[in-house]
Amino acid sequence: MKFPALELKGRSFMRTRHSWVALLSIAALFLLTDSAWEARWPVIGEVLFVAGVLLAGIGAMGRVWCSAYIAGYKNGTLITSGPYSMTRNPLYFFSFLGSVGVGLTSETLAIPLIIAMAFAFYYPFVIRSEETTLSQLHPEQFDQYRREVPSFFPAWSRLRELSDHTVQLKTFRRHIASAIWFVWIPGLIHLVDFLHDHKYLASFCKMY
Repeated sequence: MKFPALELKGRSFMRTRHSWVALLSIAALFLLTDSAWEARWPVIGEVLFVAGVLLAGIGAMGRVWCSAYIAGYKNGTLITSGPYSMTRNPLYFFSFLGSVGVGLTSETLAIPLIIAMAFAFYYPFVIRSEETTLSQLHPEQFDQYRREVPSFFPAWSRLRELSDHTVQLKTFRRHIASAIWFVWIPGLIHLVDFLHDHKYLASFCKMY
């Protein structure tokens, strides 16, 4: 006998573990490399950093917005309003924006490209797996939802907001914690850049 809700929780655990592996790998890149733009064309490095902070902020705000709708409802109720009225996977969409933004704060193009490629390789499998489980939990409702709403990139014209919504605050607080890192990681990256510049931390190669 299959238990779709338990399968979804198990996949969530595996996804979290894989995300931590990816995060540690990217952190190693930040620590061991430096921006080649900074020495040759500093203005390009500054533009990349500012663009990264903006994208990271959008990613964090988007994840908090999604969490206000889905916190505590992920398995029992199919959420189709708010950000989920524009795309079936808004958490992943905003995570993608935020992650690429964090990559850009390295003042390189290579690191955000690596992040985007890793995301494009891994998350389509995650999305298909989760949607298979959701179609088992909510067969008729999810099939109609899948026909009407795009999988990843939002259809902004489809946005339908609720006038009010009950938020499960304990779960919502945990979701906020998972979004906050998009805000403070750029600050840590800036600190690493300072340590590289003043030779407190060695960088082994420069990246564009």
